[in-house]
Amino acid sequence: MKAFISYSHNDSSILELLHKHLAQLQRDGTLTTWTDQQIPIGDNLTKNISTELSTSDSIALLSPCFGAGL
Repeated sequence: MKAFISYSHNDSSILELLHKHLAQLQRDGTLTTWTDQQIPIGDNLTKNISTELSTSDSIALLSPCFGAGL
């Protein structure tokens, strides 16, 4: 299973905590995750995000800061 994880960079500590909780599933090969941190510098942001969204089985929206303008 592949999970697309979206988060506010203001809340990167939440992402770190989630990765800790998912570590066993990732080690087992049950789950892979993707975040924008995996986009190579200089690559097309929109294209990468669109591709990853379309190939993911689930989406996680993590941050309380979304839309708060923080």
